[in-house]
Amino acid sequence: MLALVLVAGCTENKERKDIKISGRPYKGTANASVAVVEFSDFECPYCREAVATEQYLLDKYAGKIKIVFKQFPLVNIPIDSMQAAQASECAHEQGKFWEYHNMLFDNQQRLADADLKSYAGYIGLDSDRFDACLDSGIKEAIVLADLNEGGRIGVRGTPTFFVNGIQVSSPERKNVDKAVAGELANK
Repeated sequence: MLALVLVAGCTENKERKDIKISGRPYKGTANASVAVVEFSDFECPYCREAVATEQYLLDKYAGKIKIVFKQFPLVNIPIDSMQAAQASECAHEQGKFWEYHNMLFDNQQRLADADLKSYAGYIGLDSDRFDACLDSGIKEAIVLADLNEGGRIGVRGTPTFFVNGIQVSSPERKNVDKAVAGELANK
């Protein structure tokens, strides 16, 4: 699986893809001219490292970009990825996606249902509402929609970044930064 992630990150595709970002969690400026879309998995160690890239970009390009999160749980490995993705959508429903996102990446080795529910209380979510949401499986459709969209546009591993719909050649900070700078220069 690791080889898949590394090979996927080296692929470069300059074709601009239409990626649905409406209603998806984002950080940064709502009407920014540059949208950085990240397809990610909460169990992926490289995705955890990408959190620093997100913050670096937001700091460097303050007021000019937004970072949009898309779910891409690697479903053929431990099932915690899919459940964690759904849990983050339950947190998003209560307006605390990013706090929960950070909690999941800080605790990647502990993503069982009991853990997911305890994190909700820790960050101040309505625990009863969160538990009902997670137990119902109602957010599975959102996660599957992101997963299917990612597959359709060529996502093969995580993290995968797109800048204004153009896939970044690899998820390294310098490559994403260069893609953002290029898009801003064209605005």
